[in-house]
Amino acid sequence: MPKKCSAPECNRGYGKYSEEGTSLHYFPSKEKEPKLFDKWKNVLPWATKS
Repeated sequence: MPKKCSAPECNRGYGKYSEEGTSLHYFPSKEKEPKLFDKWKNVLPWATKS
């Protein structure tokens, strides 16, 4: 099982895991938090890849 990202913005309780190198992050889902998802989409473009 992947571990949750420890940064506060990673622990919002929604989204799915994505991997870049060895870092795993938990980011907002497009359905539940569209505004936050759009923000992350720009900051973490790799995170929105399925």
